[in-house]
Amino acid sequence: MRFRRMAVGALLAFALAAGWIGASAAENPLPVSSSSPSVTRGQYAEFVLSGTTPDAAVALFSERCAGAKAGCEDAVLRTIACVLNNSACRTLVPLDLPLGDYEVRVYPKDQVPDPSRISGAPSSIITVARETSAAPLLLGVIPQVTYPGSGSVRCLPGAAAGRGNQGAVDTVSLALSGANFSLAGKDNRILIDGNEMSVCWTCGARDNRGGCPIAGSVSRGGRLIRLDGIPIDQYAGSHEVAVEVDGVRSDPMTFVISRVGRNAPAIAAVVMMVAVAAILVLVLSGKASGEIAGSRYRRITALMMDPDTYTYSLSKFQFYLWTLAAVLGYSYLTIARTLVQGKFEFAPVPAGLPGILFVSAGTTVVAAGVTRANGTKGAGGIQPSFSDLLTIGGVVAPERVQFVVWTLLGVFTFLALTLYSDPGSIRDLPAIPQEFLYLMGISSAGYLGGKLVRKPGPVITAASALWEEPDKLTVEVIGTQMSVQPGIRIDSTHIVYALPSQELKTTDSILEVTGYDPIAADKSLAASLRLTIRDPDLIAKVAAMQKPPPQAPKAIAKSGAASSGPALTGPASSAPPPSAAPSAPATDVTEKPMISVTNPDGQSAQWPFVIG
Repeated sequence: MRFRRMAVGALLAFALAAGWIGASAAENPLPVSSSSPSVTRGQYAEFVLSGTTPDAAVALFSERCAGAKAGCEDAVLRTIACVLNNSACRTLVPLDLPLGDYEVRVYPKDQVPDPSRISGAPSSIITVARETSAAPLLLGVIPQVTYPGSGSVRCLPGAAAGRGNQGAVDTVSLALSGANFSLAGKDNRILIDGNEMSVCWTCGARDNRGGCPIAGSVSRGGRLIRLDGIPIDQYAGSHEVAVEVDGVRSDPMTFVISRVGRNAPAIAAVVMMVAVAAILVLVLSGKASGEIAGSRYRRITALMMDPDTYTYSLSKFQFYLWTLAAVLGYSYLTIARTLVQGKFEFAPVPAGLPGILFVSAGTTVVAAGVTRANGTKGAGGIQPSFSDLLTIGGVVAPERVQFVVWTLLGVFTFLALTLYSDPGSIRDLPAIPQEFLYLMGISSAGYLGGKLVRKPGPVITAASALWEEPDKLTVEVIGTQMSVQPGIRIDSTHIVYALPSQELKTTDSILEVTGYDPIAADKSLAASLRLTIRDPDLIAKVAAMQKPPPQAPKAIAKSGAASSGPALTGPASSAPPPSAAPSAPATDVTEKPMISVTNPDGQSAQWPFVIG
């Protein structure tokens, strides 16, 4: 029994010793008598074996971890098959093997140890060199401007990955296109503003990346580098990127990572303009600035209105429009450069914009001077309307139409080009061509020329009517620049009248000039007119235009004294002298007749009146 125990123990000891010896022999690489000190990727490295040559062998390349590469976390370990030629092991160095120094161990193919059990001196030490001396060429960054929501989150830091949703990081992705990039990702140093970006080139194959959130990959034969998971907080703004391979650096290119969405600057600029407009409305609409024919208007209306004619001013309109376009465009540019490009500074004033503002402001000033010298246009309707921009006294003016068209075209084109520009790449507002400035100048000259050559138009400031007798209604019109023989309408009824110097009939309406305009350049224009309607049917028609209608005066017997006024042709009038017929107060009148005065050139003015 004792002998048997001793025999079993001896067998076990022999087995263990044999296993250790076999393992040690397997872990020791084959001896190499000579090898090349360096090899270029894509070429063969040759190792001359000393001793017995196996039937098949492999070369195990392990990257040396020394100096700057201490730590070995990302050290490369690559097994490459040997082509045996007599006693030489020839291996083709792959193009995606990282550059650097390697320890090479040659093993029989069936005796390659586990990487964790590699021991013993290497068969050889070799340097892997780059296959080309050409510098990396960076041709583009795709996209040049990146906005939130366009990136990948597959390479989050390991620490963040364990926090669930709280560890989520807003990221973006970039692609660098070019040539001569290394197929071995870690050979490509990504430099952002001269500083190396920490990139995990093995991110896709590893679950825990520690503190390396950015994943890199090389494709298309070294023509494209993709970077995923770039943190927005860390790299927001405008930067320069370059690629360095084996100490050779490409020319840099600019890219932008935005903190906000694509439309945020445009929305912010519009909101800013709306806020400014709201403040102006609150300030200017607090109290009424004046009234037109009994209707009060706000100060905000007065910004656009010509106070002499109570019409909207075209020169003011185009000035405000170009000012709005300039402020909105400049706000968009500044906000884009600040929020998207990360440049906290005032944006440069675009070339051409001061010129067009000068043309706009100059047009406004010259238009005011021409109006003072030549007289105002006709007032047209009572209340101001946007049709005033195209008309003078209710008559369409071609020069005003083309001026409005060019103004709107220029403003909307300028704003469209501005707001359509990518906020990440915009550097300046759209340049306004010199030729367009010439066109704007010609358009302004045409508008000002039209103001200069046209005649002044009628403006009515007051009108009243007195129903003195059943067959006598007198309408007084006060204003400026009215023709002494204008066309007259009351509502839609055309009034045919005669002058006092003409032969009159009993029922003829009479128009008299009761005062001339002392301010008008043409001294023949009237400042006050009196229209006397003596046709009872026409008087009744005019009176019916007022709601509630006025009370007709009672007939009173006349004395035999000669009546004053122009001599009448036809049967003698038997109308009684006027009576004091009561009428409704003006404040109780809901509908008023409208008198319209039209000068010979077609310009007109209107005003309501109350029959008393």
